Amino acid sequence: MTENKTEKQVYNWPKDIDTDKLPRTKGMNVKGYRFYAINNENFPSVTTFTGFLTGDVGEAFRKSVIESQNQGEQFGLGYAKCISDTSLQVGKAFHSAVERYLRNEPITTKSVMTLGLLRLARPYLHQIQNVRLVESIMYSKKLKLAGQVDCVAEYNNKLSVIDFKTASKLKDEEEIHHYFLQTSCYAIMYEELFGKKIEQIVVIIAGKNGEIEVFTKKPEDYYAEIEKKLGDFFTHINKVLES
Repeated sequence: MTENKTEKQVYNWPKDIDTDKLPRTKGMNVKGYRFYAINNENFPSVTTFTGFLTGDVGEAFRKSVIESQNQGEQFGLGYAKCISDTSLQVGKAFHSAVERYLRNEPITTKSVMTLGLLRLARPYLHQIQNVRLVESIMYSKKLKLAGQVDCVAEYNNKLSVIDFKTASKLKDEEEIHHYFLQTSCYAIMYEELFGKKIEQIVVIIAGKNGEIEVFTKKPEDYYAEIEKKLGDFFTHINKVLES
């Protein structure tokens, strides 16, 4: 890895895929779950699927904050929501800045946090070449799932699904196993839509503490697990929709 690449990189966007195959749709919430309407059918989002596998992390987080407070449940809930909302805002701003960077557009944010995270990630962003998709919705008829992929591009010369995350601290692989399932779902979607095999999945986590992690995996290592767990997921979703 080259750490001294601080100058702006210009990204190439090859025209070797038919982006007309991407669905023209937006996400919608149905009974608390996210879906995408595609060809008169509602496809659950990939993050709804991975959220089902990990449980209601948001609720667990809120409860843990409440337990740590000595000033009553109402304050605890408000405090948890404030922290959760702030984390979401940081992640959204970082994604927006990375998207503009990869599209060769000027970075307009004045946020010190966002600019700091972007600077932290820049040496790794400079390992990206030949961008195909950024913040694009894909779907799979096989999986019956849809979702918005952060990036599909070559990472160190390998066609990759690349996911950008923010965190307050570094995480181990067990904590982010669902990220690998998420990006592997996108790998299946990309190959199904465009007939091109994804060689690797890449998860880049920028820490608000100034540290960064990059994980690279083979998507096919997660295909069997995805297929196995989809059955339980759709059993649950169908019950919710019928209720």
